[in-house]
Amino acid sequence: MPDGAARNVEITNGYFALARALAEWTGTGGNWCAFAAWASRQAGRTIRGEDLALHLRRRLEERPALQAVLKELVEDLRIDRDRLLREISQAVLLVPAARRSSEAVARGNVKVFAEVGRDVARLLALLQATPALEEAAIRGFCESLPPGPPPEGRGLLAEAFLCYWRASREADAQRRAQWLLLGNLKIGFHEQTRLQPEIVAALNVPGLNTAELEGVIHVVLSAHALPVGPVGTLRRAARRKAAELLAREAEEVLRMLITNRIMTIELANGEVLRLGEDIRRSYPVSLQTLVNADLQAQLRSVDPMPGSPRTSGARNWAEISERMHFIAELFRAYQEEASLIPARA
Repeated sequence: MPDGAARNVEITNGYFALARALAEWTGTGGNWCAFAAWASRQAGRTIRGEDLALHLRRRLEERPALQAVLKELVEDLRIDRDRLLREISQAVLLVPAARRSSEAVARGNVKVFAEVGRDVARLLALLQATPALEEAAIRGFCESLPPGPPPEGRGLLAEAFLCYWRASREADAQRRAQWLLLGNLKIGFHEQTRLQPEIVAALNVPGLNTAELEGVIHVVLSAHALPVGPVGTLRRAARRKAAELLAREAEEVLRMLITNRIMTIELANGEVLRLGEDIRRSYPVSLQTLVNADLQAQLRSVDPMPGSPRTSGARNWAEISERMHFIAELFRAYQEEASLIPARA
């Protein structure tokens, strides 16, 4: 699908469908596809640039350094202040570099769904054909995946699917929840490794520069210019200086807004998590005391403070170790959130 926004809607709905189907097999608790669905939903807002122009306009309006120049422009161009800021914000978002962040998010969104989503769907097809799936059958399926670590191999996915199978066969609720969490973490590590190039590209906003922004802002100001003449010449010089100042401020604000948008996720219960802040929810009872040695080892590999969500906020989302620490705490704290997997519409 060439339309990234429309494709994102289909991917999000696909993840929800996979999450529901997996939950019927593994039992109570959020699986990786459930978390992926909400992350994909958030990615859609970035892809669509949802409300970004509005936030950019408001942030520019609040910048102390712009107050005097905006007042002069409003008087010079005889234009409403809100309209001026709205047109400037819309022009800034049309700069190709400003769109690259959304494009990087869209690439990552489809990349992971095409890989992990497909393998989950293949696993579910096997389960449909063989409801009482024995260990030999699940191992055979896992061996069909390319071995080794990501990005080339899908060995972590194979390990995760074995964890899900063990969860499906486990009668004890605590042990089942811990096998499920281990499977979620293994897919999460595969996913984050595969997404590394797209995450770095999205956060870096490559190619965004003051000169390009200054050009498009100057076009907006010139469109409202008064007739030329000696006074007009002076005003053109003033508008050029105003465009330069606006561009510097817009670049800083836009980078901040894009980063904040990427580093935010809204969950099913309406809770908004900032990826740079620590997880504050307590672990559910089934995941407070860990009895699964493999899960303990997996958490020690990504969490410098096992057993506590403190310091889980990722200061640098481009660093995979910081992402995985946050994601491990997110999965553990929210795995039993009742609204994570919505009922079929």
